[in-house]
Amino acid sequence: MTSKPLDVESQKSLETATRTFQAALPGSAPAVEYLAGRGISRDTAERFQLGFVTEPVPGFERFMGMVAIPNICGGDRPHVVGIKFRRLPDEEGKKYDQPSQPTRMFNARAIDEADEVLCITEGELDAVILEQLGLHAIGVPGNTAWKAHYWRLLEGFPRLVLFRDNDDPGLVLEKEIRRYDLPLVSYVPPGVGEKGDVTDSFLSGHGPELVSLALGVHDEMRAA
Repeated sequence: MTSKPLDVESQKSLETATRTFQAALPGSAPAVEYLAGRGISRDTAERFQLGFVTEPVPGFERFMGMVAIPNICGGDRPHVVGIKFRRLPDEEGKKYDQPSQPTRMFNARAIDEADEVLCITEGELDAVILEQLGLHAIGVPGNTAWKAHYWRLLEGFPRLVLFRDNDDPGLVLEKEIRRYDLPLVSYVPPGVGEKGDVTDSFLSGHGPELVSLALGVHDEMRAA
């Protein structure tokens, strides 16, 4: 666990909202186009229960017209522990928003699913892209959102791979994680410019390189 458990009513509210938003996604062309434009396949969207807000579910009224990104935890018993919302690119206002909720590691179930290699990204949808590539990835929701207890969840992995954004905030996140005794390697995603991220790299055709870097193939080639 990365935060205290939710109460029953909060859990029920999140689960109901997630189902409603997910069901609305296929009929919401702008949201479908947005996710496709980020390289997210239909199967991946279904797996992560991505959605779109087309009706005012109680407690989520202010997120109308936004993409819903649920945070799903638990391997054998998956459950939603939070939802983040992303405004479509042509809409005015704050890019990301969320209801009052604890800041949690995104996709913490990857910790249970991974064997030796676990990737870390700055942001939820970058982690989704790495999972789509067949890797296991968690997302830190912002460069200052790393929590001191996270290292205890990750200390058993022989290889942790940070794909940091190519900017100063990305360096801040790397510096914070390196405060802990973890087997971390860090890369700027290949083929990106200033402020580029995993999604930019994937969209520019560097998916295979992301996988090779994560698995250490490039490191082995350099050593040889």
